[in-house]
Amino acid sequence: MKSRFPSIGKIQMIRFGKTLFFLVLTFSVAGLSSTAAQVDDDSLTDSIYEQFKSLELDQLEYLVEPDAIEDLKFTSTGEAPESLEELKAMQAHVQALYEKVEPAVVNINNGMGQGSGVVISRDGYILTAAHVISTPNLMADITFPDGTKAKAQTLGLAVGVDAGILRIIRMEKKKNRRRSREETKQEDDDSQKQKTEEDDADEKDAEEEKDTTRPRRRSDLFKVDPDLPEFPYLDIADSNDLSTGQWVIAIGHPGGINKERGLVLRVGRIGSAKPTVIRTDCTLVGGDSGGPLIDMFGRVVGIHSRIGGELRDNFHVPSNQFVNQWDELKEPVVIDREPLLGLQLEKRTNLVSGFGRSSAARRAGLQLKDRIIRIDDKEVFDYWQFKEAIGTLKPSQEVEFEVLRKGEKKTFVVTVGRKPSSVARGR
Repeated sequence: MKSRFPSIGKIQMIRFGKTLFFLVLTFSVAGLSSTAAQVDDDSLTDSIYEQFKSLELDQLEYLVEPDAIEDLKFTSTGEAPESLEELKAMQAHVQALYEKVEPAVVNINNGMGQGSGVVISRDGYILTAAHVISTPNLMADITFPDGTKAKAQTLGLAVGVDAGILRIIRMEKKKNRRRSREETKQEDDDSQKQKTEEDDADEKDAEEEKDTTRPRRRSDLFKVDPDLPEFPYLDIADSNDLSTGQWVIAIGHPGGINKERGLVLRVGRIGSAKPTVIRTDCTLVGGDSGGPLIDMFGRVVGIHSRIGGELRDNFHVPSNQFVNQWDELKEPVVIDREPLLGLQLEKRTNLVSGFGRSSAARRAGLQLKDRIIRIDDKEVFDYWQFKEAIGTLKPSQEVEFEVLRKGEKKTFVVTVGRKPSSVARGR
């Protein structure tokens, strides 16, 4: 099956542990194909160059040699390196970025599955994908690249865009192979004390559930340890500033933490950047979900969400989806702001398989087995493009649906409904 994702170059860089591999098939002087909207504006060409120049040298020198700044101009144009000097400059830059970002990229395991995440604050807040953590108020195991382990509480989920947040609440003690009797006894006592506290909290919660006159309180199970260390973290960039063709790096722990291999980096470019989704040609595999997409300054611009039709056609949650909903997502809530259309699609397709009660789509004239091929000016080929097309719709907005019914194209105007404004809080 031919990918609908535009061809945006023939160079791939993959980092395993301490080795950076360049897979260079051909150099594309033209850069982006015409279908990817070639980027040749001088202001855009110079943008990342000017950003490099504007940085203080003490901020920049740990990433790249000052003499190499000129050789990195192409990273903002969507072009492949045109010289050995540019190739070497990019390799050195990615190598330096690896050292910067590695400590903050973690593995997440909530008992039902695992994925990746990135720490974005000194006090241990972690960005990931909503489908990685599944539910608010779960206890998740966090593993740092050096093997350090911690416990985290799953917090808010924005299910429409696949955004999720956790917070580290305590560190796990390192287990030594040989322990004295006193240490063993102390650890057993601490473990029993913690279990007793958790049992007491559960009993208190059960009593409060029975007594409806008292407000329910959060269990002490998720109390944040006041002695937590400061964590390594990455800054968040404004995803609205992303441009087609911009070079980015996908990072994750596919298959979990592997100290010998280290983080896996895949260098690629932006295919499109919209408020609700970013598409790149950075290869993703299982276990990458929730990991960071970073720009060439090492800042988080997105979080890995799902793999498209091909390995190099992938989707990421824009960083602004986290920033704009931060006050809600830092609480254990489920946020669902998807527009209310009242229809279901057959799995991974654009085929209508059902309607909800008082369906706006059915009132407008859509029928079962209609194949949705366009929503306003956005073409729809599958379920994920459908989700992308409806992502910015607002309540009461009138939107044009074009469907294929028994080989004939038909058009209907659907008025978007409104979901309840309340959010469902986790237990």
